[in-house]
Amino acid sequence: MSAFPWKKTLSDRRGFTLLELMVVVMILGIISAIAIPQFQEYIRKGWESSAESDLKNGFNAAQAFFTDWPQETATVDLLKEYG
Repeated sequence: MSAFPWKKTLSDRRGFTLLELMVVVMILGIISAIAIPQFQEYIRKGWESSAESDLKNGFNAAQAFFTDWPQETATVDLLKEYG
């Protein structure tokens, strides 16, 4: 025990001070302000890539259909019939 009972030593400390907690919250806020927009950008790029791939697959399917059935003309009813 120290000579001054009102002074606490480092070994007597328990928990964190309000200032320490506020600094941690500020650091987490700054990190999330940087990370969240980057994460959203990656998600958007993923959706774009998926849509582009789907369009290419649809184009390739249409090309394959007209290669197999060159005498047919493209109508909505015909495409519905063959799936």
